Amino acid sequence: MKRHLALVLSVIVLGTAPLGAATVSFLVIETGLPMNGEIASSSKVWENGLLDAFFDGGHIVSNARLLRLEDDGTLKKSGALPAVVKADFDDAREGGADFFVAAFLRYAGDDHEQPQEVFLKLYDMNGILVYEFSSIGRTFANPRDEFIDAKRIASKLIPLVKR
Repeated sequence: MKRHLALVLSVIVLGTAPLGAATVSFLVIETGLPMNGEIASSSKVWENGLLDAFFDGGHIVSNARLLRLEDDGTLKKSGALPAVVKADFDDAREGGADFFVAAFLRYAGDDHEQPQEVFLKLYDMNGILVYEFSSIGRTFANPRDEFIDAKRIASKLIPLVKR
C-alpha cells in the first residue's frame, strides 16, 4: 500500500512540475585578431562558461562554430540581428532553438590572450533583441577565473530565457 501511495504521489508531483527548459543556441564571435590565426583559448573559455551557465540553469544548449570577423564597430551598435550571424541564427531556428545568444569578444592591441570587451546579445527567435550586456577591460589571472566570470555574466541572461 505504501508503494502505491508513493507511486501515485510521485506521478502527481512530476506531472504538475513546470517544464521550463528552453533551448538556447550560442554563437561566439572574435574580433580584433588576425584573420588567419587559431581560435583564441580565451574564446573557448567564454564559450564553455556561457554554455555551462545555461546548462546549469536547466536549459538545453547548443553552439555554432566560432567566428572570426573584422572589427568594424558595427556588430555591437545595432539592436538588430547582424547580417553576418543570420545564417547561424536561421540554423538555430531550424534546429528548434527558443533563444539565440551572440557573444562578441573584441581583442585589441598586443594582448591577444584575453578580450578587451565582451558584448552579449540575447535574441528571441523572431530576431528581436531581448537583452544586451557589455563588460569592458577585465583581466584574469588564469583561465579558471575567466570561466567563472563568463558564467557569472551569463547568469544575468538566464532569468530572461523562458519557454
